[in-house]
Amino acid sequence: MWYQKIRTHRPEIDGLRALAVLPVILFHGGFALFSGGYVGVDVFFVISGFLITSIILDERIAGIFSIAGFYERRARRILPALFFVMLACIPVAWIWMLPQELGSFGQSLVAVSLFVSNMLFWRTSGYFDLAADQKPLLHTWSLGVEEQFYLVFPLLIAFLWRFGTRRLLTILAAGSLVSFLASDWMLSKHAVGSFFLAPARAWELFAGSLLAAAEAPVALHEIVSKRMREGLGAIGLALILTPVFVYGPSTPFPGRYALPPVLGTLLVLTFASAQTRVGRLLTMRAMLWLGGISYSAYLWHQPLFAFARLISANRPAQWLFGLLAIVGLGVAHLSWWFIECPFRDRKNWSRRAILFWSVLPSLVFIGIGTGMIVTKGMPNRWSQNVQSLLVPAKSTIEECPKINPWLRACRLGVLNRPASVVLLGDSHAFAIAPALDEALIKEDKAGYLVHTDCFPITGMFDSRGPLTAQSRSNCAEADRRLREFVRQPSVTRVIIAI
Repeated sequence: MWYQKIRTHRPEIDGLRALAVLPVILFHGGFALFSGGYVGVDVFFVISGFLITSIILDERIAGIFSIAGFYERRARRILPALFFVMLACIPVAWIWMLPQELGSFGQSLVAVSLFVSNMLFWRTSGYFDLAADQKPLLHTWSLGVEEQFYLVFPLLIAFLWRFGTRRLLTILAAGSLVSFLASDWMLSKHAVGSFFLAPARAWELFAGSLLAAAEAPVALHEIVSKRMREGLGAIGLALILTPVFVYGPSTPFPGRYALPPVLGTLLVLTFASAQTRVGRLLTMRAMLWLGGISYSAYLWHQPLFAFARLISANRPAQWLFGLLAIVGLGVAHLSWWFIECPFRDRKNWSRRAILFWSVLPSLVFIGIGTGMIVTKGMPNRWSQNVQSLLVPAKSTIEECPKINPWLRACRLGVLNRPASVVLLGDSHAFAIAPALDEALIKEDKAGYLVHTDCFPITGMFDSRGPLTAQSRSNCAEADRRLREFVRQPSVTRVIIAI
């Protein structure tokens, strides 16, 4: 038998979860020091791949593995806390969200229930979509990636089991390599897809799976000296933490830039046992507590931050996000104690009950979300007078025709006059365009509202998305075309609104 033994609980993995979730929370809270905190999700992916594969291999050798049992455990682990967070978000969204925002929220309710929220946020990442930091369920994209992986992976393991560890390792390594190459290639072609889509993220989960399968015959840390374990564990910790402070929103990601946190996680999982310095750090009481509630902490932080931004007319003060992060941890502890723990206990909830309470809430959320979409954000929540103020302006930026692959331009003012004013910018420009249109008509003048997918100031870039060589090139060309456009002889004034 090539498999060594049934695995035992490793408390240092809980500490590693804490090390993953805290940077994510602080990054989403806008703390500049943790500008690369999003790499914590990559740490979670590797841990997930490692643990899921270990559990499957454990049960296969014990002769107790079943596909139904696997999905039952995933449902117990993921759905109760997730559904509770979704339920808590609905009344707040109903009260505070405008119709367009509520319609977008309804889409996310449906997508999360079907575990395709990563695909939704990939498809709706256009310029005029709801701002990312105001999406309460944006962070569920990672759950979508994991669940799509879980749909296929246990079936793959069940099929490959009969061929032994060598064939299993070969297939996992090949799948990981293909996924990594696709992720890296997509950075310059489809950067948003590389970030959100499961095929471009699968290599990170496969990396953890590879480690679990490789350790099946013998625990790797047992074949190296204690000094080597200390050194490799410390290197792994450094590879995880360095990107947290060095990376930023403009870092192309994932692809090759995700290698440090992924490799670092593998090293920590392999060599940072409880007898090493890194292992002792990860098993400190505070780390174990935070790691234990890490899933609920991950679920709660984004809705708290997103609604704080929605409710405030201006960006909330940084101290508020710090306070909300602390409140989120408190709520997460309660969620872990009263929701996660009871639902994981088979004495409280049978498989049939778990199936019922997995399907019914999903259908309810799909129905609620569909209602929000069909009614276009339920504007009837307000009086007719309020609704009249919510009617969109006479046109939308999507209706502005493309004058070339880089620019869209809407005519303003008197149409048969040469344009004397050009308004450049983003949604802020779109917001003031109707007023400028009326002013130009009164003065018998004309102008343009011009929009590009790039920042309208030379040499500056929008930090909300990954900055790749291709995006730099596209923005340079857009900037050149924009300069040509505003140099029309009739143009005497350029207004930039950002």
